[in-house]
Amino acid sequence: MNQLAARTISISPSTLSVSYNSSAITDEPANSMAEAVIITDARFIIQGLNKTAEAMYGFTAAFAKGQKIFELVKFEMIGTGLDASIKNLFKYGFWKGDIVYNYNDKKIIFNTRCNLIKDEKGKASSIVIVTHNISARLNQEKILSEEESKYQSLIKSVSEGVKLINDTGDGLGDKMNAKTEIDKMFERYTFAINASSDAIWDMDATSETVYRSDNFNAFSGYNNEEIVPNLNWFIGKIHPMDKKRVKKHVDYCLANNIIYWENEYRFQISDGSYRHLLDKAYAIYEEGKLSRVIGAMQDMTERKKLEAQLLNEQVQQQKMVNQAIIKAQEKERNRISGELHDNVNQLLMSAKLHICVAKTKGGVETELLEKANQYLLMAVEEIRGLSKRLNTSVMTSTGLLKSIDEIGGTMMLLKNIHLHTYISDEVVAKMSGNQQMMVYRIIQEQSNNILKYAETQEAIISLNIVDTNFELIISDNGQGFDKKLQKTNGIGFINIFNRVDSHNGKVEIITSPGNGCTLLINFPVVEENPLG
Repeated sequence: MNQLAARTISISPSTLSVSYNSSAITDEPANSMAEAVIITDARFIIQGLNKTAEAMYGFTAAFAKGQKIFELVKFEMIGTGLDASIKNLFKYGFWKGDIVYNYNDKKIIFNTRCNLIKDEKGKASSIVIVTHNISARLNQEKILSEEESKYQSLIKSVSEGVKLINDTGDGLGDKMNAKTEIDKMFERYTFAINASSDAIWDMDATSETVYRSDNFNAFSGYNNEEIVPNLNWFIGKIHPMDKKRVKKHVDYCLANNIIYWENEYRFQISDGSYRHLLDKAYAIYEEGKLSRVIGAMQDMTERKKLEAQLLNEQVQQQKMVNQAIIKAQEKERNRISGELHDNVNQLLMSAKLHICVAKTKGGVETELLEKANQYLLMAVEEIRGLSKRLNTSVMTSTGLLKSIDEIGGTMMLLKNIHLHTYISDEVVAKMSGNQQMMVYRIIQEQSNNILKYAETQEAIISLNIVDTNFELIISDNGQGFDKKLQKTNGIGFINIFNRVDSHNGKVEIITSPGNGCTLLINFPVVEENPLG
């Protein structure tokens, strides 16, 4: 037999999945976001939007639901095309860029981010589109650029004169007027920065001295005394799991004289917790050497909470769907079992009686009738066994251990496969009725797989409690298979995955050619979502 070391299996959920019963997004933090949020399905059919989106685009959630976003929202993409953007979205899972939205004969510029949401099987299910109006910010940046240019020009024009001001006041009027104009420009520059919702930062590359706007203090909680105005202090606050990635990206941009870059990372604020930041930066090079970097940080924490909430909702909804499917399957199994027992079985028994009467009269047909009689008996036994396997009440009345023993008897009878079971009454007693039924159905499914494909004479089933989970192992020492060549998406394995998922469990298939196959299943001892 192949040996299996005890270990904990952890399977992370795939990317986000979203589903809403109503078109209006009423959950927080979605409606607390300043950005417009639109949720569509994988075909860009609108499923819901928040209040900011209603106000921004000028239509209600009820009106928009069911319409394709490209037909409802008329826009032009900046620097790329729609087809290329959709291709990148489905290839990389996200797309970011700027678009021009035509509304009431006005052109509004939006910064847009699209996240492709996938279900746990990796299939695209939804798209989250988050936009915010950056027209005002772009206008501010233009003003800032102009004011900065004027500011620098004035500094250069008066710097020599300021040095020559003496006690007699020679030239003082002209110089004071110039200084007053500088002060006004600097004041407008400061107001423009603080008007932005982003935290603006400005780094001198030579000294690595960093200026940060007041918005940085607002979201980080640090006061001016705690903030060290250099790059090392800031990098030291980046989450350890993000720091290496961010530094590698920045080093690459600087090595290749890249002017614009952006990155997402977690940053530790004053209370020790982390905020999700989107950091965009513009680099200024002089003669190929970095001179200055100007950036803007946006707090993405609430958006990340929304994405996590959407993922959790999708996972829970998928579990509910799986539970409903399993419940319907069990109901149908019981119905078919009753039909087989009450109707088909009775018809076959009647046919057997007629054949027996014909046999008593003798004649040349007696041998054929005897053969037909044997086939009918085999059919009756087969249907009786099928009816028993389908009927939930059989396992409930006989118990899990005895039902597994009967499966072992069938395996021995059909293929001479010895089934070794290691399951104690104490472990079974800790399981709910739904969990026992799940285990029984999984063992039924996998035993059929072993009978059909394993080409083995031995199999093992064990059920134990490891930490706070039940651990079910079904293993054989047969021919195994290559998971890359033979996908585990057959109906049998899909049924197993759905059953385990409905009980908040995880499945791992361990196999390779010539090394048998092991099914490792973990699910919580305390059942959170019982199948009712």
